[in-house]
Amino acid sequence: MRKTRYYRAKKALSPLVTTAILITAGILGGLLLYQYFNNVMGSLSPADTVTLSVTAQKIGDSVNIYYTIRNLGTTSVVLVNIKLLDIDGNELATISLGNQTLASGSYLRDKWVGTNITGMPEYAVLVYNAGGKILETPAAKVLWQ
Repeated sequence: MRKTRYYRAKKALSPLVTTAILITAGILGGLLLYQYFNNVMGSLSPADTVTLSVTAQKIGDSVNIYYTIRNLGTTSVVLVNIKLLDIDGNELATISLGNQTLASGSYLRDKWVGTNITGMPEYAVLVYNAGGKILETPAAKVLWQ
């Protein structure tokens, strides 16, 4: 003869407890996402968001420098100058930018004509002021035409 076993049914959680657990999990998940995005966006410094691209052209004894500066950051920056460097990192010339303010999300394109440059600029570095700090972009390769 077979013995019949009776199991006692477990009680389900009440709908209010289930709702409270889901709301708590949602809030904690939202806080984790908020912290993550806050840390990611906070780690982007203005130096990471200002870019410089330079093209050069030699005509006779002069060098035409065409440059584009883009501010991809969230704050305005004040442009100080562009340093033109040779292959060894020695400064050949400085292009003064007259402390122009470059608003967030905007760019500046311009041309500079240098007549007394002794070498061929290979790199360019932008010097700018962001939040009271003088910063420099990484050296950008000068593209020759």
